[in-house]
Amino acid sequence: NQVMVMKMTDLHKTQRDDESDSDEDFDSGDEDGARGSRRRSTRGIDPVVQSRSFAHPGATNRIRSMQQAPHIVATMADTGHAHIWDVRGQMRQLQIAEQLVIEAAEGVDGEAAAAAQAAAAAARAAHNVIRTEPLQTFKGHPEEGFAVAWSPVNKGALLTGDCSRHIYLWNPTETGTRWSINKMPFTGHSQSVEDLQWSPTEKTVFASCSVDQSVRVWDTRCRTKSMLAVEGAHSADVNVISWNPTATYLLASGSDDGGFKIWDLRTLRSGEPMAHFRWHSAPISSLEWHPTDESVLLAASA
Repeated sequence: NQVMVMKMTDLHKTQRDDESDSDEDFDSGDEDGARGSRRRSTRGIDPVVQSRSFAHPGATNRIRSMQQAPHIVATMADTGHAHIWDVRGQMRQLQIAEQLVIEAAEGVDGEAAAAAQAAAAAARAAHNVIRTEPLQTFKGHPEEGFAVAWSPVNKGALLTGDCSRHIYLWNPTETGTRWSINKMPFTGHSQSVEDLQWSPTEKTVFASCSVDQSVRVWDTRCRTKSMLAVEGAHSADVNVISWNPTATYLLASGSDDGGFKIWDLRTLRSGEPMAHFRWHSAPISSLEWHPTDESVLLAASA
């Protein structure tokens, strides 16, 4: 069981130019032609994907990176434990390896290029797995879980949810490397909490969805009851939710029934969605609003 940190270098367009992009080109089966459609970056090197990893206690059910500090990540394990990690060591090694790759490609002479390539290979071999200990581990979840969310507004605030319907709030301490966890969970769902989303604008507001087929909106100052709830939001488990970052009154939810719905939080009490899409025939496994266009939403299905 490992967590892998990856860095991609010199990604670039590989399609043909529009004027030469035709059905004949793709249907010809010409292997040489297919290779010819590749392009190299302006530095003349091919795309490179490198990784550094560290051992993780148990399988990783979900992993999320803090927006304000991407080197801080939270994981939920199948052991029922939640962990917070600092991956700056892995990121630093990847930065060094990237520079070695660039130097190898831009070497003035063959000897210098060969030396840089050898150094890059040595760096990959020596630092592929970096011993890392969690900054903090929480063992208060009675079961494993899949719901993890960092606040985009309140730096360091974290939510974790489990299959026993409990939601816990982690508040950062002044040190910035430890968190205070209130042992009293948010209660309201009757079955597994599948996903959590913070409000994109309010520090104390978040949403949750559950196998109990409901979608709920909470205030962190009240742990015993959600502010808003739609019971029977879907006809099956609600797997995922996504809060619109620009039109902040819109929330999307996706279900095992293959449908996804758009909710207007201003009229959520009515229990009626703004829209209901039934384009997929299998469970919705992922939803994501466009970061700047409030009308664009991606939905993925099993």
